[in-house]
Amino acid sequence: MVVHKKYHMEIWSKYNFLFKTKIDEYYLYNAMTNSFLKINYELYIQLSEIKLGKLELSLLDDTTIKTLKKARAITTKEIELQYIAKQKLLYYKSNLEVSYPKLVICPTSACNFECTYCFEDIPNANTMSSSIQSQLLKFINSFEKKQVAIKWFGGEPLLSINTIKDLLDGIKSNDIEIIHNSIITNGYLINKEICHFFNKYNFNSIQITFDGMELTHNNKRVHKKGYETFNKILSNVDLLNQICPQIKINIRFNVDKDNAMEYIEFHKKYSGRWNKKVKIYPAFIKDYTGNCVCDCLDTKDKEYEFISSLAQNNVSYNYYPSLKNGACMANNLYTYIVGPKGELYKCMADFGIEDRIIGNISSEKGTNDGVVLNYLIRHNKYEDPECLECNIFPICTGGCSSERMHLAEDNSIQKENKLCNIRKKFLSQLLELHIPRAKTQK
Repeated sequence: MVVHKKYHMEIWSKYNFLFKTKIDEYYLYNAMTNSFLKINYELYIQLSEIKLGKLELSLLDDTTIKTLKKARAITTKEIELQYIAKQKLLYYKSNLEVSYPKLVICPTSACNFECTYCFEDIPNANTMSSSIQSQLLKFINSFEKKQVAIKWFGGEPLLSINTIKDLLDGIKSNDIEIIHNSIITNGYLINKEICHFFNKYNFNSIQITFDGMELTHNNKRVHKKGYETFNKILSNVDLLNQICPQIKINIRFNVDKDNAMEYIEFHKKYSGRWNKKVKIYPAFIKDYTGNCVCDCLDTKDKEYEFISSLAQNNVSYNYYPSLKNGACMANNLYTYIVGPKGELYKCMADFGIEDRIIGNISSEKGTNDGVVLNYLIRHNKYEDPECLECNIFPICTGGCSSERMHLAEDNSIQKENKLCNIRKKFLSQLLELHIPRAKTQK
């Protein structure tokens, strides 16, 4: 096999980002190694000229060249191609190799809330019957590895707590190890009895959502009987923190243009209220159905404006990037979302969508191979030529596979706003927000 010499020539990495801060400091970031170097003005000028092809790499001093090679800022085309090939191999290996099942189980599609933005559009609620429960236990037992990871979802799963209990008891009686047990709940029904239930059945994590401070939250997360929900859920988090201190509690704060500044108020008011197992984080509301009534932060400019406001108000956030392989649970061969009628999906956002059903626990034969292949093979960053050429490829997941499927069906949707990581447009700005925080941690 003939290998072109150009692939082994030393080059300025396409994953390099060179920038000057507002206070005239100079930095070089490399996305492939996630390296971040502070440099002096003279080197900044030299590297700027190298980037433009006006200066040869060989004119740099040996110490600088050694440092830049270690960070992969100086590299070869061959090394960058090998990097992508290796990451692609790891991506498919982790998603397709024999593994234990990772199940999101929806014991009921019923809910005690009527949230204004909910992506689940299910006119007639269903609850898992005893027959479906038995079939589900057989389904779990059919896997080669006698382990399972479970996330309970809904609807509101705590409306069917007896179903959850019966299934957990059934899994245990089949000598199947539950290696992770978690739940997504609106938190309204939590009480002392349920807290003790979480402890007894070794729950690892609980996700509870807020939609703003009290008034905003009560207007968006509406109880079907008209009850106010904010203070009730808040006191239930207190109860969880008291009775279940070992369980990780993830407080998701849904952010849109109307309540963005309320996240800052919420974080400042409540982040010190609970122990370190309680994490508060923002999540941008997305329009999965095309019928969202919220004013979503649907552009990278709006998203950056929000993140910048966090920095200005000293609210913690991961401003620094991390290396991303690109996989989510929907891309894994052994991940299934199980509906209350035994129907199977690959993605939680597909729950209740008829043409996204891929099969049923009662049948070994799948009914929608096209959807499965879309999630496993087609719709990811390794199969997207534009992504493969992108200079933030190593620190971007490639976007949501479900949204990629929507994009394939609707060319009018802007890819950058739906799929691309905010760092494609605002990397240097986010790194600049990170710098003072990194200095204080030294």
